[in-house]
Amino acid sequence: MKTDEMPQQEHFAKERVLFELHAHTDRSDGFLETKELIEEAAKQKITTLAVTDHDTVRALEEAICISKDYGIDIIPGLELSISHGKYEIHLLGYYVNFNSEGLKHGLERQLEARNLRAEEIVKKVNEENGTKIDYQKLKSYNHSSFVSKHRIAQELVNLGYVKDLNSALPLVNGDSVNVPYENYSNLFFGLEDGLDFLLKHSRLVALAHPGKLKMNMNEQKRLIKELGSKGMFGLEVYSSKNTAEQIAEYRIIANELHLVETGGTDFHAKPREIKNWAYLCSRIPIKCLYNVQLFEP
Repeated sequence: MKTDEMPQQEHFAKERVLFELHAHTDRSDGFLETKELIEEAAKQKITTLAVTDHDTVRALEEAICISKDYGIDIIPGLELSISHGKYEIHLLGYYVNFNSEGLKHGLERQLEARNLRAEEIVKKVNEENGTKIDYQKLKSYNHSSFVSKHRIAQELVNLGYVKDLNSALPLVNGDSVNVPYENYSNLFFGLEDGLDFLLKHSRLVALAHPGKLKMNMNEQKRLIKELGSKGMFGLEVYSSKNTAEQIAEYRIIANELHLVETGGTDFHAKPREIKNWAYLCSRIPIKCLYNVQLFEP
């Protein structure tokens, strides 16, 4: 989504309240360690930060502990990967019970699926580009819970195959090297069991960046309606992955289905994201923050 298409935050105070409801650390596919993420948030005057790593909660305890020194309120979150036929769907859970052994156990198969998928992607990237990325080396990286595409892209830079991340990311995101979630649907959560799992372990569940789904709007509406009928109460209306036209549609859908509107930038700390982070956060309506903080099932 173009930055100028983001709706302006409502002004309930003299100064804007900066918050982020969708951010990642290097425990999943972010580029910053947990402490670095919080330091950057403080630098950009973000006062509330939802840490929503993919399929892992390993950063949350550390984030809550560190954030006290910076005056930042951490919302413990999770972005759960769902395999739904040929579609890859992400659900955001807010205020997750990250100390639950049931939650941690349920995420183990997700991480197994992600690592198997990553190994296959590395093989394809090597074959496609004549590179020699060592998957086992990537897997040994201490912080990550799994090998992400961003980690593979960074390794291309580290090994000197490309000059920077902007050059590397297209090599790992192309269709020719893609490995669908569907290939590992026996390990990834399906739509219904994934939603049930997240509802059990979090206060609020929202569909993440619907504009990123490879569905037309009618298909998206059916999906959102199905999820809403099964207990999902939130929709990420405002996202860097949603166009202005889509945002207008999602607002209508949320209203019709009585879903709360949420929003976030899906921050991974790519260079351009860091530069524009505070600005993008300022464009998210503050009602999204209140919707998450005050929601009661």
